[in-house]
Amino acid sequence: MVIVDVEDPIPDIDCRHPVAERYKGVWVLAVRGDSPLGLIDVPVSGPVLRGPELASLLRGQFGEDWNPPARTDCERRALPSMAVVVPTNLGRPAQLRACVESLRRLDYPDFEIVVVDNRHEPAPAHDLLESMATWPRVRIVRERRPGISAARNRGVEATAADVVAFTDDDVRVHPGWLLALGRRFACEPQLDAVTGLVLPEELETQAQLLFEQSGNALDRGYRPVTFRLASLSGPWWQRLMSMPNIERHEAGAATTAFPLYATGELGIGSNMAFRTGALRALGGFDYALGVGTATCGGEDLAMLLELLLSGRLLGYEPSAIVHHTHRRTLEELEVQLRGYGVGFSAMMLSLLLRDHRRIRGFAAAVPHGVRAMTKPDSTKRSRRGEEYPKELARAELRGMLQGPTAYIRERRVRHPLG
Repeated sequence: MVIVDVEDPIPDIDCRHPVAERYKGVWVLAVRGDSPLGLIDVPVSGPVLRGPELASLLRGQFGEDWNPPARTDCERRALPSMAVVVPTNLGRPAQLRACVESLRRLDYPDFEIVVVDNRHEPAPAHDLLESMATWPRVRIVRERRPGISAARNRGVEATAADVVAFTDDDVRVHPGWLLALGRRFACEPQLDAVTGLVLPEELETQAQLLFEQSGNALDRGYRPVTFRLASLSGPWWQRLMSMPNIERHEAGAATTAFPLYATGELGIGSNMAFRTGALRALGGFDYALGVGTATCGGEDLAMLLELLLSGRLLGYEPSAIVHHTHRRTLEELEVQLRGYGVGFSAMMLSLLLRDHRRIRGFAAAVPHGVRAMTKPDSTKRSRRGEEYPKELARAELRGMLQGPTAYIRERRVRHPLG
């Protein structure tokens, strides 16, 4: 995975593999200044992909107009203060170090990094955390309740920043990540949350390639988008039975709508930011959802959807880029996809229990969601080739069946401690 700025001379790409003879292909993200143009998959036939050859491919894909977009007046407005919250259980210390080191290189005037130690009690001292506590801009806080939701809520409690951004300890952020998020909040004060572009850190193993085919990676777009809850029309009884839809607004394009369950465009927890006041007004993340609990996930989408269902606006900003390290083995991937299934159906139940008036609209969404998971031509399954393992698809479906029970079990035990 390489990023190429088309404003600069296109470099040669070294395609030699450290173990095999060479890579079979390379993903190239073309950017223009700090604005992504798009992603292309280039087959590799030799040890080096020559710059002129790559330039020709990029021009064929994106055209000749590579002039940088002009800065608008709103991008010169005062940027909000920001806190970056990184929950961790110290299970990946090398990746955590790389994550926080990338955060320290961010180009942003007013920010802090809050690392939340979410290990169970008793948790002994850890050399990495003790070292990080001495780094500029970095603070370490503890949260003894298990689960990423508890850790994220603790990070929000610990900061007075205007905006709280979240990422994970297996992520490396682009140097302009926080600036892209901050500018979007400054330019559009009506937005209460912004998500960004998530790219793979590496595509070295079969499992990492299969994750990209699974339908669980973020639907990558390369233009700024705004999402809102679609207005329902018709008599009240018709509106009551209608499935909630989300409207997608992109400058220069027609407004489109998609069902509530089709969440792939909204964003994911490794790259999202909220106005602190809005996050607190919504009650924070659901303690019964997320990695570290029986529900395995869903807390990020639950919060994004709750924000939209409350009438607030969500932005997607493609120039806010992070790189995520996918699971390297098939065994790890199968566990992850099962967890995604558990988290998704648990998340839907969580939203329903927050407001029982949603029951009819959510019930209308269930058949559509099932078809999206099972129909070969659905958007969810459109990336899966014939070689996609059936056991991975079955694992995710089994997880979805287990999600509601897992959520109810967690609700009985996951309560804020007094």
